[in-house]
Amino acid sequence: MWVLHQLSETRRHKTRTGAVPSIDPQSQPSSAEKAKAPRAQVGSAWGFSPEEINRFPALRRRNFWCIQRHQARALHYDLRMQLDGSTVSWAIPKGLLGISKRKEAHRLAVETTLHPNSYTTHEGSDGRTLPSGLRGGTLLWDVGYYLITPKPQEDDGMETDNEDMTRKRRRMQYGDDESDGLGADHESAFRRAFHKHPRAGGVKSIHFTLTGGRKMTDHTFILILPSSNSRSIGYESSGRVKKTWFISLPRGVEEYSWGPEGEEGAQYGRSVKTGRTLREVCNSTPYIWQPWPNEPVEWADARREIDATDRVS
Repeated sequence: MWVLHQLSETRRHKTRTGAVPSIDPQSQPSSAEKAKAPRAQVGSAWGFSPEEINRFPALRRRNFWCIQRHQARALHYDLRMQLDGSTVSWAIPKGLLGISKRKEAHRLAVETTLHPNSYTTHEGSDGRTLPSGLRGGTLLWDVGYYLITPKPQEDDGMETDNEDMTRKRRRMQYGDDESDGLGADHESAFRRAFHKHPRAGGVKSIHFTLTGGRKMTDHTFILILPSSNSRSIGYESSGRVKKTWFISLPRGVEEYSWGPEGEEGAQYGRSVKTGRTLREVCNSTPYIWQPWPNEPVEWADARREIDATDRVS
């Protein structure tokens, strides 16, 4: 684009003066600047501010994710994964840590409405007082990027209880980077897995790793949607399809612990955006999310639906 711009300027100058001006070599972008340009363009194209991109570099990519902790009628965590300009979202009551194969085979993960990318970094009180007497609000728990990993049938069939060996094998087979350096390959893999129609009686599954975050650094999970003829699919009062998925640990991973300080400790109980606890966020001055000016008009209309969904989730 820089070269095209310079050629265009050259042509215009030549038309006006009949001479071709020289181009200052120092005005040309360096190799380092050229390498950084594609990554910066994606993040800014989404609409994230330079400050947000600097704080959360994963937002430069197409395969970013966020987890928000949401105090609504029922306290839960929202996992959001970017796909084609919005985030596919699941409400997970117990969160993604503290899970162990010794205690539970899987956890509930309810698919919710699509959220705009501008909601990714949202944090604030919604100003409501819940029936429980608590204040409602949303805390930005973590931000990173996802990697779509091989399914068991794509693995080499080796059984192992060694988590490190499992991760290394997956990375050797699939890789943790992409041809464009922006995550488009993993976004495409997510798209295929999410929209795949399993055979009759089969299940849909998405194998993925959350990495690049402050809390989720290399955590692999499986999202499973049971057969469509089961009770896993229902309808909300608005008529929107409500799909109940389950999240579980892959082979070779036995548990993800909350650590010695627990869920409410300094590491896992505070916002990656402001350092506040959920209680501090909820009791603060209300801060209502607004879509970006460059987002589709539909998101402005969808704000009511998103707000209504988040209130009852």
